[in-house]
Amino acid sequence: MSTNLAVDLSLTILHWLLPSDFHINSKTYKDKTAYIDLQPSFNKLSPSDRILCIGAMVYTLTDMSFIEDVYVSVNGITLNEPQTDIPWKFNRETIRNNPTVNPEKTNWQVVELYFADRTGTRLA
Repeated sequence: MSTNLAVDLSLTILHWLLPSDFHINSKTYKDKTAYIDLQPSFNKLSPSDRILCIGAMVYTLTDMSFIEDVYVSVNGITLNEPQTDIPWKFNRETIRNNPTVNPEKTNWQVVELYFADRTGTRLA
């Protein structure tokens, strides 16, 4: 199954995190797996912001019933597991951004939300 989904990043917290020239090159979905190719501007992020970005993508995509795993590439180069040539398979078992978020898919979850003030420079 291949499905085309549109995501408006301006409506998410990622809008504040991502570089202004950030774009998704391509996205495909097949056999319960999402393949996401990101622009090279992803590499401008700090290592912790990259983790946050990937975690947000993985949790968002795997919340859909037809996605279980996510592979991420940057400008066609697949992210591999550390010190290997094995493509990194991200899913709710391998991402731990917030240990209070249940890795199991549910109809509801308790999530802590943080909001920036009007200037976007600090938490309100």
